[in-house]
Amino acid sequence: MKTYKQFTEAAALALPLIKAAPYVIPAAGAAANIFKGMMQSDASDKFKARQRGGKLSPGEVQRRQAREDRKAEARRRAQENAPKRKEVEPTVQTPKKKREKVDPALERAAGQILDRLRNEENKHRDAKLFGQYKMLQDAKPPLTPLQVLKQKKA
Repeated sequence: MKTYKQFTEAAALALPLIKAAPYVIPAAGAAANIFKGMMQSDASDKFKARQRGGKLSPGEVQRRQAREDRKAEARRRAQENAPKRKEVEPTVQTPKKKREKVDPALERAAGQILDRLRNEENKHRDAKLFGQYKMLQDAKPPLTPLQVLKQKKA
């Protein structure tokens, strides 16, 4: 345990360092950033050397060769498994049939006849539906058993 006297002596020695702290801490941070930048540039230089084809380690050469072999094997398997292409016969284009020119009056008359036929079909269907509707509206009351017996005798 320090005595008060030893403490004051140590504090007196540390006082100039405390006053310099605002300058020392940022300088230490700047030094750390510089060191970090150096490490990154060193790593990128190694990467660039590999890209340029600089001296490669035997392990790196083996890894590259293995990667290329795997890619070649995958390409070969894909080619084997690919569906076979069928020979497609070229299609011969036939010329479009020209529409015969018909007299406009004749076309109009044919259109009118078709319209009449459609209307007659609709009239027949409408009459049938109307009859069914009337049957539902004018429903006969159910027959009593006595009326059923009378109809059978008659």
